[in-house]
This record gives sequence, structure tokens and C-alpha cells, in this order.
Amino acid sequence: MGRPSWRTVSLRAWISVGIAVTVLPLLVFALSHAIVTRSVIADFQRVAGRERDQLIPLQQLQASLVVAGASMERWLRAGDSAQATEYHKVRDQIETRFARVSAAVVSEVDASASVARAGADWTAADRLAALMTKMKEATGDAKVAAMADVIAALVDQRAAMEEHCAMMMKMMTSP
Repeated sequence: MGRPSWRTVSLRAWISVGIAVTVLPLLVFALSHAIVTRSVIADFQRVAGRERDQLIPLQQLQASLVVAGASMERWLRAGDSAQATEYHKVRDQIETRFARVSAAVVSEVDASASVARAGADWTAADRLAALMTKMKEATGDAKVAAMADVIAALVDQRAAMEEHCAMMMKMMTSP
């Protein structure tokens, strides 16, 4: 009998096969990495970007609206001027946050319309707060009754804004 066929192959051929067996897994890994990077990671980046650009500012806006309403209510009930200062500080933040959320959802028609409605509700509530500030400085039973009406209107406005924000969150988190 003759020599086995694997012994007839030259050393150069064996080295070439060894290098190919070594490099082939690296090429497979590089190819699979490219596919994963382009597909799966891109989806995660899109979701993370949406959270960063839309959802987090929206949640910050909601929190600011709650703080503003609570500050104004505490100021009206207790007369603490620090609460009025807190309201004015938060009011400026709310304006900035509305602008940021509006810019983030400009490409989404429904969300953009909801942000515009919530912004209009906020403007109305802020006007009511300014009216309440003026009424608080006055005295008399008529002023107290009018102030109670304004507080009720403000609470209604706040509820409408929270409803708009909740609707926007639902729209943004749906696929």
C-alpha cells in the first residue's frame, strides 16, 4: 500500500489551510458584528434617542406643571411668598420645556397638535395665575369668591394639561 494522502500534501499547503482555519472565524465574527451593529443596535439607538429627545423632556414638563400648580395653590392658601417665587421660577422652566418638547415632536403631527393644545392650556392657566396674584393682593368678600372661581378654573386647566401630557406619552410610547 501507498502512503496516506495527507502525507503527500506539502508543508506550504498545510500552513495555508491552518491560516485559513484561523482567519475564517475572525471573518465570520466581523461579518456578524457588522450585521448586528446595523440592525439591532440601530433600533436600540433609535429608541434611546426618542426617549432622550421626547419622553424625558415630556416627563420633566409634567413634573414642572405639577410643581407650578402646587406652588400656586399653597401660595393662595397660606400666603407664603416663597411659593409665589417658586411658581415664577417653575413657570420659566415650563416655557422652556414646552419649546423643547415642541421641537422634539415637530415631525409627528398628532403629538405636535397635542403639544400645541397643552401649550395653549398652559398659557390660559398662567393667565389665571396672574389674575389670582392680583386678586390675592386685594381684600373683601367679593375678591374671595372670585378667587375661589379662579382656583377652580386653574385646577380644571391643570387637569386638562395633565390629560394632554398623558395622551402624548401614550402616543409616543406606542409603536
